[in-house]
Amino acid sequence: DNLLLVFGARYDYWRGYDGVSDNFNVLAPRTEYAPRARNQVSGKAAVGYTLPGEWNLRASVGNAFRNPNVFDLYAPDISSSGVIFAPNPALTPETVVSWEVGMRKRFGERTSVDTAYFENHIKDLIYRQTDLDRDPTGNFRINMNAGGGRTRGTEVAVQQRLVQGLQFRATYTFTNAIITSNPGDPTLVGKRVTSSPAHMTSGQFLAGRGKWTGSLAGHYTGKLFSTDTNTDTVKGVPGSYSPYFA
Repeated sequence: DNLLLVFGARYDYWRGYDGVSDNFNVLAPRTEYAPRARNQVSGKAAVGYTLPGEWNLRASVGNAFRNPNVFDLYAPDISSSGVIFAPNPALTPETVVSWEVGMRKRFGERTSVDTAYFENHIKDLIYRQTDLDRDPTGNFRINMNAGGGRTRGTEVAVQQRLVQGLQFRATYTFTNAIITSNPGDPTLVGKRVTSSPAHMTSGQFLAGRGKWTGSLAGHYTGKLFSTDTNTDTVKGVPGSYSPYFA
């Protein structure tokens, strides 16, 4: 009764076809892209065990598949704050192998705590690469496949019933996501993955009385990098991605 096993599998088939770039300009002739296809079987296995005293332990391992979408592949160049974000019709799907261990504990009828440690090992990671050959100022960023990336971190969640009809929930996540391999630019190895903040936390009050319910929530996202070179360290200026609370 205390042991739970979960197994799952999924099949993905991805095909990119009829890709065309046409600016209707003699200086930029129509370009057609060759079709490509990929398939993968993904799986997951998880185990959970409940110990005396309301201790619940869990562990899981699995792999997954993510294909580039039409926007990543074929969207027109987008300019924002002087930076050009470009698609890449040559993108290939990325895959990941991940594992996690965690624990959940209840303290009486009012409090529960959930913690977890996770790791993701990504191959052909899709991310924005700064193309210094195209623009030495670093203002041209194109979607690329890195050789690999690694994400590891911890999560903590707390749920507390304050009084009858009022609950408080809070979560905190620490993430360390770095490039582990990039044959196209080895200098990026060890750099943080773009758009991946190291710290995120949120809190929420949930209230209910009779037919009335309400909530009050806040979310904080810490510093992150928008360039693969991790050189955008100045925050609070136009074009930067600064920590924020909402």
